[in-house]
Amino acid sequence: MLNIYYGREDLDKEGFLFSEIGKTLEAIREENEKGGLRGCCKRVFLIVPDQYTLQAERNAFYYLKAPGFLELEVLSLSRLRQKVLTETGSGELTYINKNGRQMLLSWILREEAKRLKTFPGLVHAPVFAEMMNDLIAEMKMYNTTADEIRQAAEESDDAVLKAKLSDICAVFQNYEDRIRGKYIDTEDFLSLFMSKIRESDILRESEIWMYGFDYLTP
Repeated sequence: MLNIYYGREDLDKEGFLFSEIGKTLEAIREENEKGGLRGCCKRVFLIVPDQYTLQAERNAFYYLKAPGFLELEVLSLSRLRQKVLTETGSGELTYINKNGRQMLLSWILREEAKRLKTFPGLVHAPVFAEMMNDLIAEMKMYNTTADEIRQAAEESDDAVLKAKLSDICAVFQNYEDRIRGKYIDTEDFLSLFMSKIRESDILRESEIWMYGFDYLTP
């Protein structure tokens, strides 16, 4: 079940948040005292932005007025992602970060230079590799694949746009082929995390709250 709570800026949202979390924590403790977890989750995860985890923990101590918590864990999305991947046996994959991706893309651009239609004169420019790096990262964040770029190129009636999309697709596909089975992209961690959610007992047996995010990508 998904519940969405919202209200005016002058309302004490954190007071409400921790009041509701406190009710769940009390129910968990009562079930533990009875010797079982009948109809009750095992723990509560509070998911907040990376830069807000410390403050959220402080707020938990303030509102719940407890010296510590065994059943409540404050996490960022990236920390939750790592926890789930470790639990499901996918946490030891070698990943390639933005700098590694740019090095690989620089090599790919030189390799693809003769086949590119609109960008061959830019393949040796570091700034172009950086632009491709950012573009691929953004496409991955929005779950855009090389096949979708190829299809968009085929359907375009604009000759210049068609050529540019074809070049982007060629570089993107080459990059994906190079890392497949060897490395995992930083942005691909999200897709992997999403695919493993249903296998996670940690999430299945927990109540999850999300708070403090200004926006999330689609």
